[in-house]
Amino acid sequence: LKAIAIYGVAFMTIFTALSVPGVPRTVGILQPFLLLIAIGLSRLSIRYWLGDAYQRILHKNMLAKVLIYGAGTAGRQLAGALINSAELNVVGYLDDDPRLKGGVMGGLPIYDPSDLPVLAESLGVHNVLLALPSASRQRRNEILEHIRKARVNVRTLPDLTALAQGRIAVSDIRELEIEDLLGREAVAPRQELLDKSMHNKVVMVTGAGGSIGGELCRQILRTGPSSLILLDQNEFALYNIHAELQKLAELYRHE
Repeated sequence: LKAIAIYGVAFMTIFTALSVPGVPRTVGILQPFLLLIAIGLSRLSIRYWLGDAYQRILHKNMLAKVLIYGAGTAGRQLAGALINSAELNVVGYLDDDPRLKGGVMGGLPIYDPSDLPVLAESLGVHNVLLALPSASRQRRNEILEHIRKARVNVRTLPDLTALAQGRIAVSDIRELEIEDLLGREAVAPRQELLDKSMHNKVVMVTGAGGSIGGELCRQILRTGPSSLILLDQNEFALYNIHAELQKLAELYRHE
């Protein structure tokens, strides 16, 4: 409509307003309308003949575009699981292996991770899915630091258990957890010491609305304190963690 409107204004200016010898002025008005009808009918015909295929193409182009980091087994399984996704459209892979860079796998190109900032701009990508279930936490941290420069959202897959069972699906994609951001493997706390310090006691967490304070609150809630007091100067962050902890507390009561 915009293209024909611009064309119509120019056409009418030349043939109707200014006029061309030997050409009726009405041509400047009729021709743009006839062109609009012809283009509209052609598109309706294509939509009718292609049917569902046409709708799938349109729908696919409207989905959120994502890149999969990792062109290995997990990456291929994830791409296969997302073929019929109603939310995400995979447009390619990212992989550090120099043998894979510049190649194509399953019809999707494999890009160099260093090109991510440019790819995010040119392809309109706002999400990167980490398909590296066997990577160490240190390696994940390095990748996350590199991806951070591209200002995209990062989500990841579960551990190798799901991969070994061959059941990677869209529902397995999750947001990064606090453990994913550690520069080392997580160290499990000693439950007996936690219970001794906090079970059936009044516990207060300062900075409860932050990432560290929020995680402390979640861990403390599992020990069953008599009261958990949240303290933070950010009212919105405090509201969010309070709402989350209320849901967790309700879940623990049912357990």
